[in-house]
Amino acid sequence: MRTDEQMKARARGIAEMHFYCDEECTIPWEPFEYDEPEYIERECDSLAESIYNAMLWAQSDTLDP
Repeated sequence: MRTDEQMKARARGIAEMHFYCDEECTIPWEPFEYDEPEYIERECDSLAESIYNAMLWAQSDTLDP
């Protein structure tokens, strides 16, 4: 089983792939190229948290949504 830190890092990486087209996270994908960096960062944080929560849910023994 993965640690919390490993899962959070993986979730963050997946979220960053959604917003950036380079590994250094400096060049946003075209739909986000005119957005403020602060906006992208907030959205990336939010998406990473959602992905992390989905990972936790997938590992749980419950069927609750």
